[in-house]
Amino acid sequence: MTSELVLLVDDEANIIQLSRLYLEREGFQVKAVGDGVEALEAVERLNPALVVLDIMLPGLDGLEVCKRLRASNKLVPILMLTARDEDSDKIHGLELGEDEYMTKPFNPRELVARVKAILRRSDRPSDVQMNVFKIGDLVIDPAHREVTCQGKFLDLRTQEFGVLQDLLTLARLEGGTAGLQCAPVELSQVLSSIVEKFSIQARRLNVNLNINLNPLPVCIGDGDRLAQVFTDLVDNALKFTPGGGTVSISSEAGEGSVLVRIADTGSGIALEDQKRIFERFYQADKSRRGSEKRGIGLGLPIARQIVLAHHGEI
Repeated sequence: MTSELVLLVDDEANIIQLSRLYLEREGFQVKAVGDGVEALEAVERLNPALVVLDIMLPGLDGLEVCKRLRASNKLVPILMLTARDEDSDKIHGLELGEDEYMTKPFNPRELVARVKAILRRSDRPSDVQMNVFKIGDLVIDPAHREVTCQGKFLDLRTQEFGVLQDLLTLARLEGGTAGLQCAPVELSQVLSSIVEKFSIQARRLNVNLNINLNPLPVCIGDGDRLAQVFTDLVDNALKFTPGGGTVSISSEAGEGSVLVRIADTGSGIALEDQKRIFERFYQADKSRRGSEKRGIGLGLPIARQIVLAHHGEI
């Protein structure tokens, strides 16, 4: 049983009552407030493990609350609730820093499941313990997104810091010091969550998602790292698939193994590039669709190292 504190922010009494009932049954402590201003004060005062935040609030709405929390460096996980099934609200919330969203009306059991999943992702002791790297005079603090050299702060753009963080992640994976948090993983649930996450982006790009997810056994592994692999692969597939095309995601269980396939109807990768796509910084033909959103060539090397750390193949 857990005793972590969940802050409910909603002005609908029935939502508060039902959510509190199911969360408290699972051992969570629950506090509730009814508007955005109270939410900001409660986060400061109570330091909750997670905030369930409705978008439509009197005073400050949920999006503004989320924006202010992230601007003040509050890293508390946020599960956003919205009564409007509009992609723009969901995308805006994710861009502002929410961790997950649910559309009203919702099943309270799903709410509890999502709260638990978010807290599992957030509760990574190894990441907290490794939050400061020292390389000579260079000090890197990923948790606070700060870099100093000889005691002076370096003003890095978001992309520059992301590159630095990816390099550190890759180095730790290659060196076997990544500290995987291995536990039973519901791979079917992980894949379903990723499909839901990318369904908005697929509709916006006019790309069809062809989903064929067969039931998978529970595996032992780092659920967050595995989700990172699938997320990167689906994101790449969407970037390089033209409008009207299809991205296919399928899974099947084998004899003591699990096979996940992610394919697309884009132009494909040239044979000479296929041999090098797992090299650091290597990028295939820049003329392929999506080149305006290109990374720097670290996503696939990281994905490969995560898969190898789980004794798999990619």
